[in-house]
Amino acid sequence: MENAVVLRSKDRIDIVYVGASSADTNRALSDGRADVKGGSGPQRKRRILAVDDDAPFLSSLVWSLCHDAEVESAATVAAALDKLDGGGGYDAVMVDVEMPDDGGGLGLIERIRQRGLPLRIVLMSAQSENRARADELGLPFFDKAVDDVREVLADVWRRAT
Repeated sequence: MENAVVLRSKDRIDIVYVGASSADTNRALSDGRADVKGGSGPQRKRRILAVDDDAPFLSSLVWSLCHDAEVESAATVAAALDKLDGGGGYDAVMVDVEMPDDGGGLGLIERIRQRGLPLRIVLMSAQSENRARADELGLPFFDKAVDDVREVLADVWRRAT
């Protein structure tokens, strides 16, 4: 049976990890690595930063991804930039378009690109008309109302190899 560890602060989920045992979970939390089923020993799980100001959606997104990746979250653009500038070693960032602070999700994407961070970026929105904006920016799009997030990310990882 798998154990899930969720470290929470007042307004966000910080880390979610699912491991095969409590020992695996503790080891993964301490060194950032995890045993991959069918793998040949410890391998680094992909790290994703999910950025959205909708706390209930963000919690469900993190939970949806926690089996496949190490996920951290941020509820504001400023918090996301702090995590990115902190050298979190993220492989991808999922950004909601409709963020209320610091230029919103599009402003965050612009800052990520200005800094030259080697991240895969996924644009998220509950409004399907934002798919055209993602296409303009050359980004994968996750329609929060209809898409399966794991399928979207699987496509992102396939494109990267």
